[in-house]
Parts: sequence; structure tokens; C-alpha cells
Amino acid sequence: MRRLLNKSHPPLAIRDLRLAIRHSRFAISYSPFALSALLLAISYLFSATPALAATSCPSPRGSFACSNPTYWVCGSGGDLFCKSPPPACQNNASYDCNSPSCACTCNSGYINCSGVCQVPKTNNCQPGQSFDPCTGACTGYGYALVGTPTPTVQSGNINITGQYLVNGSPVTGGLTGSGTANYLGKFTGSTALGTSLFFDSGVNIGLRTTAPGYALDIRDPGITAMIRIVNDDAAKKWTGIRLDRQGLLEKWFLGMSDTDDSFRIRRGGLTDDLIINAGVVQMAGFKLPSGAADGYVLTSDPTGAGSWRPLSCGVGKYDHLTASTYNGNLNGTAAGYSALTGTNSTICGAGSHICTPDELLATTRCGGTLPASGNVWVANGPPGFTSPAANDCSGFTTAAAGSYGAYWEFSASGGRGFATTCDQGLKIACCK
Repeated sequence: MRRLLNKSHPPLAIRDLRLAIRHSRFAISYSPFALSALLLAISYLFSATPALAATSCPSPRGSFACSNPTYWVCGSGGDLFCKSPPPACQNNASYDCNSPSCACTCNSGYINCSGVCQVPKTNNCQPGQSFDPCTGACTGYGYALVGTPTPTVQSGNINITGQYLVNGSPVTGGLTGSGTANYLGKFTGSTALGTSLFFDSGVNIGLRTTAPGYALDIRDPGITAMIRIVNDDAAKKWTGIRLDRQGLLEKWFLGMSDTDDSFRIRRGGLTDDLIINAGVVQMAGFKLPSGAADGYVLTSDPTGAGSWRPLSCGVGKYDHLTASTYNGNLNGTAAGYSALTGTNSTICGAGSHICTPDELLATTRCGGTLPASGNVWVANGPPGFTSPAANDCSGFTTAAAGSYGAYWEFSASGGRGFATTCDQGLKIACCK
């Protein structure tokens, strides 16, 4: 009877109960059937409580009341409980009074994502993928599209029977082999793959290097490092390297003209700034150091740096002093001028010679530097006819006190020349 009233005809049971209460006290007092109906209707009121989602679940609920008026009524049907009010619900959530503890549940249109009620994400996944409504993430693989002209989504394995055609031609065989991470692959056979020499760092490409520092970084482990560019077409006119900037027209060309095999540095695609052909160097504008004037010549210092000098500066200049001192016959060797000049100079050194007063003066005149002090032998010319005239100690062959030679006294102002006896020991000024 209770199942019939609760599930089949609950409105009828309630109506019968009201009729029995209002109109037939006799039926309640004297009819066992009417009394049973009343008890069943009261039982239905407690067992058929609808789901409640509210901001609170206060007592009483119907005829069920808590002894503590601050407690809430939680539960449903015949299982009602008095509970201390739970903590406040978060945003977009309400209390579920039908739960045994009046727990918070997300409102309609919201889902619980790790304890937070939020609107579900839009499902943009492909068919066959799993969708997470909390994050919107798609996982797994989509299905294949099969069929023509309108493909349909299919799941499961792909099983190809017959031939696999590409553009109408059957695909036969397959690829084998393996490679190395970050290296470009290459075919080591008709169907086999292997590792090439090119390394891809993700930013630059290296040939024989795993740390390329430029867009293309090439290393050669041999005794030479070369890049060979060969023109095998006689109709072409140029072989070389072209340099552009920001996609503009040719800025520079370095290479060979195939008409005469000359090396050229070309600017702007039109002007040959340098041409080297058969040992002849041509430049459109040869720029020399500043300071040129009429009658000047280009000379170099000991380091090879060039400068413009008057024609009179085209002579030897002071270079150094000997470490030792010498008398007029070069300390007993009597080697003469041959030990002091030319490529065989054993005292001043190869390529140097004993200075003349003119060379010391030219050094000062042409921007050179002389020592600030000291006396040194210099060459003043061939031997004199009579003695005791100064004659370079008879060409640096005698140390006699009655013979004379020329010497230079250095000073802050440049110095001056004197003559002295050949028995004196002095250093020798050497020029180049």
C-alpha cells in the first residue's frame, strides 16, 4: 500500500486524507481502513521531500524540527538530520538541503572543477578525442576521415588492402635506417636513411660543428679551409660571392670575371673598385695617406707604415746603436767598411749600415727620433790624403792615436759633429 501511494498515486492519497480529516470523524474513529490511509499519508509527507538547493536549510522542515533552533535540517525522505550550519558556500554554489550534511553544490550551468564552480569550457576537440570541460584541453587522437566525396569520421585501426597509391602510382618498399638527434638526415641507399654532416641547432646550421655561431657555420678539419665555387657553364660571366643587405640590390661582389679570369671587387653591381689581372693591380681610386705634396715620395718606417716625405727624405734614417763600443780598427778586427755596411754588416746587422751625418740630419728633418745624449762613431767619407785629417780612421782599419775619425754628439736639439782620435772606444750609430 505504501509503494502504491508514494509512486503510483500520491495526489490521490493526500486528497483522501484531507477528505477523511474534514468530513468523516466517524471513519477515523471506527473505520480501520480510514486510519491506515491517514498513517500512510503522513509517512508519504516525510519520505517524498523534493530536492532543495538554497542559501540555508533552517529548522523546522515540515513537522520535523531540531531541538536546537540554530541547527539546520539536512537529508531527504525519512532520513533527516539536525546539523550545525556548514561553512558558507563559494561563488556560484548553494546548499543542498537533501544531502546528509547540507553540502554545497554548484548552481545550474556551473560545474565543480577542483573545488571551484565555473562555467564549462567550449568543446573544440576533434571527434575521438577526450574533452576536459574544466580546462578545455583535448587529449588522445582524433579519428581518421574515410570515404569520398564526403569523408566520415571513423574510429579503430586502419587496415589497407590492395595497393597504396599516391597520385595514381603504387607505393612500394619502405624506408629503413636511423639518424642522430639534431642532425639532418641523408639517404645512404635507395631506401635507407642515415646521418649527414649538417647539424641543426634550432637557430643556426653547422657543417662539421655542433656549435654553429652563425646562420651557416662551416669548419674544415684538414690543413686547409676552403670553399670551392666552380663555374661549369661557359655562358656565365661571374663566379663568386654576392653580398646584399636587407633585401636590397647587390652591394658588393667578390669573385672572378669569367671573360678574362680577373679577380674583382665590384660595388653596387657596376663599379669595379679593384681588379687584379696577370699581376697588375688596378683601383678606381687609390687612396694614400694624407700629407701628399708636390715633389713628395711615399716611404715606410721600420714597421711598414707608409707616409709622405720630401724627396730629400728618401735616404737612410737612424735605427739603433750597437750594444758594444768599438775603437778605430773595430776592436782589432780591422774589418773596415765591409763590416759596417750592406747585407753583410756584422756589426750593425743585416740590412743596416753605419750612419752618416746627412742621415742623422734627415732623421730629424723627416720626423724621426734620435737619442737625447751620447757620442757615437759616424761615417764621414773615404780616407783623407794627408794625416792627421779625419778619414774614418783610415776606413775603420786603424786605432792609432794619430789618426782621426768623425763622431756625433747627441743632444736634445739633435746633436752636432766632431772629430776624435781613433783610439777612443765609442758605440756606432746604425741606420736603415
